[in-house]
Amino acid sequence: MRFKILTEIGQNYRNEEGTEGVRRMALNALEQRLQNTYMQADVARDFARGTQVASNLPAFGGGRVKALAEFHMKQQTKEVDADRMNEEVIRIRQWLHRQHASVTPDGRINWPKSIRTVVYDHQVAAQNLTRITIRGSRLETPDGKPLDTKNLVTHFSGPGYAIYVMSFEGNLHVSSHSVGHRHHSSLLAGHMVAGAGELRVSDGRIGWISNKSGHYCPDVFHLLQTLHSLWVQGVPLNFLIQYHSAVGARNYASMIEFINDQGFDDSTVDSMQILHGYGHYLTADFLRRNHLAWEPSTKGALLGGIYDVTTNPWRRIPYNEFAGKMHAAGLTPKFVFARGIGR
Repeated sequence: MRFKILTEIGQNYRNEEGTEGVRRMALNALEQRLQNTYMQADVARDFARGTQVASNLPAFGGGRVKALAEFHMKQQTKEVDADRMNEEVIRIRQWLHRQHASVTPDGRINWPKSIRTVVYDHQVAAQNLTRITIRGSRLETPDGKPLDTKNLVTHFSGPGYAIYVMSFEGNLHVSSHSVGHRHHSSLLAGHMVAGAGELRVSDGRIGWISNKSGHYCPDVFHLLQTLHSLWVQGVPLNFLIQYHSAVGARNYASMIEFINDQGFDDSTVDSMQILHGYGHYLTADFLRRNHLAWEPSTKGALLGGIYDVTTNPWRRIPYNEFAGKMHAAGLTPKFVFARGIGR
């Protein structure tokens, strides 16, 4: 499958290869965040160690028992706060380490050990190292193992996430993100893509996906193309979707919620239903024998559509009519796209 709606890297990033890009600025912001978290952790730890028992508790009576209970509850809360801040310190240090930044024990970047430049995967062999295979609804790495992003990172979302791009043929490429070193544009050497963003995957199953990419700035059409490609290949769309637009980010609990909120018309939903259910039948020979045509996607009719070529002009065939013809021919859908899917 090939996608018509493509996006390319923005003008600001065209000459990044071989430079450090915005590495210093971006990592300095993370360094400052780490320093602030260190200070908060110190305050929380010192607060948790504070002793105010004798001076604040009644000497005798039932009031003392109640005060002791309240004191211990507060101490437990303080200890939880201190543990939470320590965990955040560890998370941000991982965030920096996974972006190949050398961090000193006091949380500062050692720049002489952290200099990197932007690289592009020009060779097919390098691109194949990030290409993901979908088998049995699960995402697999090139060595056949279930994809898991727990040890990866993105500059925007942090540890546990990865960046992806989808080629115009529908191939998914996934990698860790290192600002100023490996970007979305690195995975296909700056070529135009049909989709880009970030995702979180556990044991081959997608838990969350977005269209967040500062280099490609994919819009709603590119995100929908990515979701459609996943669906056609057998990935259930039961994960969280985060859509980034000019007005900010919005989260969706399901594919149908995303589609409804974007206001896509019935023809777009029809196209999705046909592709999702019967896309595996739509070979050139099948279309020719049945006097049908699949018109490539445009932004007016996002996913294209099935047309009856015996009419002039060609008549777009609604999903229910097309499904009836397929059923009469004894051909069953591979998937059923129904309202409420993914809930």
